[in-house]
Formats: sequence, structure tokens, C-alpha cells
Amino acid sequence: MAVTTNNVSVGTTATELCGTNPKRRRLYIKNAHSSKAYFGGSGVTTSNGFHVGSDETIVISNDSPSDCSAKNAFYAVLSSGTGTVSIMEITD
Repeated sequence: MAVTTNNVSVGTTATELCGTNPKRRRLYIKNAHSSKAYFGGSGVTTSNGFHVGSDETIVISNDSPSDCSAKNAFYAVLSSGTGTVSIMEITD
């Protein structure tokens, strides 16, 4: 098992946080900025993304069939400004 971390600068347009990874088992995404962050696919916007407040973390895993696949690529956009989104990937 490997653990990888990264800080990604995100603004008001969709920014890739991590690409597709078939070996990814779990993904932690933290909004480390004071603005609201929205997460989703490459077309994510503040209107259609999954909202995560300032200093909140979401976890996406492959532990059960009902979970969103952590193997997908994920993107983020902020409601205003530019800030950091932190990720931690756990892979096989």
C-alpha cells in the first residue's frame, strides 16, 4: 500500500486534483481555503459540484458497491479567489 499527498492550487475554473488511477483505494480531499469548494468531474461548477465547506474533508473509497469510485479523476472549483485543496491517495 502506498500513500501520496499533494496540494493543488484551485481557482474559479475547474482544476484537476488527481487523474484516473485504477490502483486507488481511497481518496481524501480537503478544502484548505476560506471559500466554498465544489468537487466533481471535469465539468464541475459551483452549480453542479459537491459542496465542501472551508477546512472540511471528504473521503471517497472503493470499500462498498454503493460508494463513488475512488479510481476516477476528480476536479475542484472554488466559489471565489484562489486557494489550496489538499489530497491524500491510498493505492495498492
